[in-house]
Amino acid sequence: MSSVIGALSNPKRTYDKVVNDLTVLKSIWLKPLAPADADHASRLDHFYRDQAHAYDGFRSNFLWGRRPMLAACAARLEGKSNLVWVDMGGGTGENVALMAEFIDLSAFSAIYVVDLTPSLVEVARKKVKAKGWTNVFVEEGDATSWHLPLHYSDGTETKADLVTFSYSLSMMPPFHAAVDNAVENILDEKRGLLGVTDFFVSGRFDLPQRQHSYLRRVLWQAVFDQDGIALGPERRAYLDHKLNRVMEHNSDGTIPYVPGFMRAPYYVWLGCHPRSSQLMRRARSGIDLSGVEEKFHRPALFPPTFLYSISWEDPRADDPAFMVGEGDVVLTLTGGGCNAMDMTLSGAARVVCVDMNPAQGYLLELKLAALRNLSFDDAWKLLGEGKHENIEKLYLCKLAPFMSQGAKRFWGSRLHMLDGKNKSIGTGLYLMGSMGWLVYFSLLLQWWIWPARYFVRKLVSAPTLEDQRKLYNQLTPNPNSILGIFHQLMWWVLRYVLLNHYMLWLLNGVPKAQSDLIKKHDGRSIIEYAQTTFNGAALNTHIRTQNYFYLLCMIGKFTKECCPRFLKPAEFEKLKADENRMLDSIEVVTGKFKDALLAGVYTRVILMDHMDWMDASYHHDLASTLRDHVSPGGRVIWRSSSIEPPYSKVMEQYGFEVRRVSYHDKPDACIDAVNMYASFWVGVRK
Repeated sequence: MSSVIGALSNPKRTYDKVVNDLTVLKSIWLKPLAPADADHASRLDHFYRDQAHAYDGFRSNFLWGRRPMLAACAARLEGKSNLVWVDMGGGTGENVALMAEFIDLSAFSAIYVVDLTPSLVEVARKKVKAKGWTNVFVEEGDATSWHLPLHYSDGTETKADLVTFSYSLSMMPPFHAAVDNAVENILDEKRGLLGVTDFFVSGRFDLPQRQHSYLRRVLWQAVFDQDGIALGPERRAYLDHKLNRVMEHNSDGTIPYVPGFMRAPYYVWLGCHPRSSQLMRRARSGIDLSGVEEKFHRPALFPPTFLYSISWEDPRADDPAFMVGEGDVVLTLTGGGCNAMDMTLSGAARVVCVDMNPAQGYLLELKLAALRNLSFDDAWKLLGEGKHENIEKLYLCKLAPFMSQGAKRFWGSRLHMLDGKNKSIGTGLYLMGSMGWLVYFSLLLQWWIWPARYFVRKLVSAPTLEDQRKLYNQLTPNPNSILGIFHQLMWWVLRYVLLNHYMLWLLNGVPKAQSDLIKKHDGRSIIEYAQTTFNGAALNTHIRTQNYFYLLCMIGKFTKECCPRFLKPAEFEKLKADENRMLDSIEVVTGKFKDALLAGVYTRVILMDHMDWMDASYHHDLASTLRDHVSPGGRVIWRSSSIEPPYSKVMEQYGFEVRRVSYHDKPDACIDAVNMYASFWVGVRK
């Protein structure tokens, strides 16, 4: 609608744009090909001459890889100065203007825009003059033979910190020579970064994230071949051969005047010299983006998102039993990922976070990228309040460059949920995922029902625990009073709307096997279980200052007074110290818990409530594997919805000294701030 209004308000500009677009389309689709005996430079100029003046406007609507590629490069150059950048096949110099969005151009002592096409070079020179760029030099030259013209005062040859090919490598028939020249003659061996973005089609058998269907390969290769653009996999294969891959992203985007379902595939690829520091691969990332990334699919019956936005295990209750210390190697289910940071702060040398649901890993990647690359104020807005008013630029410049391809796809389509300018009650990080629906229902209930809103506001602002207890005890009024009727109505809603089998799974991540442990094994009703959970937490933990779990559910965000440990300023800075050394210890793995267990030997293992979900044969299998892959003296902790889960005896059979740390032994029992499990256990490997 806004584009229609804009067109009506300025018909002259709209007319000029349409004319320019038609000029470009005519050159692309209808212009006769250059003579067969013409050289490459002549063919390029023949193709671009008539459309050079309209090149930037048209291509801004379908060269979708340029900004992500430049942002990823800029993120890795941040804080450096006196840089040299060479943009090979730089055309009109538009990449320089785009780069200015991500890094101050004064950080470059020299920027070279190199292109073989006279008509594009002419446009670039006019742009440099108009912009007043004194450190930008436009040169007409061949990417296969062009060399940097400057030398340092000591006579050594200048080398580039950054070389880019932006939608140009596919138009260079001698691409081997172009890449060789860039790597061997231009790029600095120790600190140089090479960035490429272009259209592509995969090979018949390619890497999982690159793979295309037969129809897609044939279609797009045929479409682009008409303009002399080669999309085959050989260019990227040569990049992989010649350099060390730093990161890669494969996606697709729309093309003007082409139906939206026909999205052209493109890639972003960053690499460094084989002799460069290996720190380049993981710098400010923590996720090794250089390897082969699988395509993960969510398990059957799981929603297309994460279940938990935070970890629902209280690390303060874990500490006395789990005793994480210097040098420990920890294996844990990912969950919301918060407790991984807590364990690194306690001194763990390595924390492996594994989950079958890839979305849980994507959530942890977002949190890790924010902790690494954002200031405390920005990280607090995103991870504390759940929104940031500048999320799109923050994501492009600071977060996405250091995330896996799967995580980028997941979050790229959900940024509107994190937009701080969106004041909708249903948006925010902690209103996403299955748990987010529960938080949303809580906020909606407060919006609709004034007594609920009044009570929640009073509860979360109670000055002391004693004040909170008095307020909470008012929830059991005379059943014949108005408040009493409302109280009974709320429990009816809980029982029949939120605590039935389907909603327990969709909103709380509680499978049928776990609810059966409560009802059939322990003989407790779900209502009784819920009452013990809420009563224990409300009567024994101060929500305003101690219980960030229920505070989040009531107000949809944390407060600086009540939040996970890693969001405290001092702990935040501790995590970022020594170039994120602590955060480097956290590994994100998508897969089965047992497979991750088999891959190493651990001193600490967190099962969470994992065993509640499984059958007896799995209990024996996992206990046996734990015996073989937990060091003597190592500790395993778990929580259960059962007061006496049957698998605790199984753990004893396989060499663990098992102790129940706490359990629901009375109606207002509290085993931790969450209190959502009936018992908490520790097993020490004999």
